[in-house]
Amino acid sequence: MYTAYDKALREFGVMDFADIILLAEQSLLKKPLEGYSAVIVDEAQDMTCAMIRMLHSIVGDRPDGLNLVGDGQQTIYPGGYSLSEAQVSIAGRGVVLRNYRNTAEILKFASHLVEGDEYFDIEGSAARGDTPVEVMRHGPKQPSLIDSAREPVTTVRWWSM
Repeated sequence: MYTAYDKALREFGVMDFADIILLAEQSLLKKPLEGYSAVIVDEAQDMTCAMIRMLHSIVGDRPDGLNLVGDGQQTIYPGGYSLSEAQVSIAGRGVVLRNYRNTAEILKFASHLVEGDEYFDIEGSAARGDTPVEVMRHGPKQPSLIDSAREPVTTVRWWSM
């Protein structure tokens, strides 16, 4: 199916989003951007390998030049990439953030939902769901999973302060 799709794009002289990213990457290799000291990316887990390579080419290996913030457990697109595939090294510079802005009740509930799930982090390593840590904020109620006959999917409801 992909081969037929790609062939049709070429026959009609049309590009899709992935092609545009690859063209931008090639353009930056030919004529680099100047004057940028940093690139900051949020939700990096949803970028493609070509996107990361392209953004890395803007700042290269400059200290603190490429700041990627992401969570492999929150990816919404299948596939993914590792930084080594994108030829980006963060050796000795990677930091795991522990951002628990949710309440302890929500974190405990969410941890049970993903318990045992495997995902791949941005460095290409297989990982399991986050290990809960002590959270200081508390909410008024324990979240609950509600399966409603009127709704075709299971919904999660929680309360937070």
